[in-house]
Amino acid sequence: MTGFPGLAGKNRAGLLAGLGAFFLLAVFLVRGVGYISYSSPTYDEAYYAAYGASLLETGQWRLAADKPNLAPLLAAIPLRAAGARFDTGNRYWRSLESAQDYGDVWLCALDFLHKNVLPADRLIFYARLPGLLLGLLTGLAVYAWSSRLYGRAGGLLSLFLFASCPNI
Repeated sequence: MTGFPGLAGKNRAGLLAGLGAFFLLAVFLVRGVGYISYSSPTYDEAYYAAYGASLLETGQWRLAADKPNLAPLLAAIPLRAAGARFDTGNRYWRSLESAQDYGDVWLCALDFLHKNVLPADRLIFYARLPGLLLGLLTGLAVYAWSSRLYGRAGGLLSLFLFASCPNI
């Protein structure tokens, strides 16, 4: 490397920026796991988990023909891997001919949450994991894009702001 005097400095700066980005993403991940472990579920998380699980298990749109299905399907993948199953023998599921009877939809979701092989808090935790992983990928994209536009320091600053934002 003696023939290229600036190369060692550039590699070192790139390594330090990469380590900084890794550290910030690790902090984001640890904070996110802590948050999804201990925060209480929102009013509709059981519904979206049940909706995704029912789509994955049966392929039917009975719980929500009028809602997008990508996020619920992503949430259902770790649920299925953890052993949760959607009970198609559920009386509320059987009574639903369409997604228009919202009372039975919500009762079906609550049955899925509280009468499953997984405890409700574990079920919610697993359903939240894909969102956290998408957040991690978004942070990586923020760093890469900002670094391209404003250099490594700009990328690290953008990633720091992203990783420390409580809304994300």
